[in-house]
Amino acid sequence: MFVFTDIHNKIDQLDIKAKSQPLSYNEVSSRISLVKYLVAIEHDRLKDLKQKSQIRWAMDGDENLHFCHGMINNRSNRSRIYGLNIHGDWLSNPSTLQNYIF
Repeated sequence: MFVFTDIHNKIDQLDIKAKSQPLSYNEVSSRISLVKYLVAIEHDRLKDLKQKSQIRWAMDGDENLHFCHGMINNRSNRSRIYGLNIHGDWLSNPSTLQNYIF
């Protein structure tokens, strides 16, 4: 973070100097290179944050996604037919139930 603030301060100094007098060619090129370097640092920082968030999401998951999957699984478990009570007999064998229904 020190490098970031140091570069930012140098750019600010050059901007203040530019308000009072014209900058030399070396100062202008120095300011341009400092701004490019600052943008590159910020870009790398954002890429790092994006990668960290993707890793965190992959490891922890999303709370809403976990809730939705729980609701779907609960609903499918509640709507599943495990067997039928036919004439007082509990039938759970799929082939027996299929034969009785047909």
